[in-house]
Amino acid sequence: MDSKYFVAVRPRTNDFHSVHKEGCPFMPDADKGIYLGKFNSDRDAENEGKRHFRKSMSCPYCSTEKKVSVEIPTPEEVVYSVIHYAEPEKLNYYQSMFCCVN
Repeated sequence: MDSKYFVAVRPRTNDFHSVHKEGCPFMPDADKGIYLGKFNSDRDAENEGKRHFRKSMSCPYCSTEKKVSVEIPTPEEVVYSVIHYAEPEKLNYYQSMFCCVN
């Protein structure tokens, strides 16, 4: 199903221009956006937006394609990766604090 896409003329705070699907509540007014056309996917629309603004990306609200999630490691995983212990559960409190301070 083709949807209409627009790119915002004004960049967000991270200097990227948002590519919005028609009906997105964050879509800019008609005079503050550029019509990109009808596309089957968000990525195709994003690529077309990059022809207008090099730093363009899909709106995180109206984008239907899955975003890559960043998993935050637990403190034990961080300590383990820094000091390379074979068994991270055997670290005691003082060893953990030593790694955090250094």
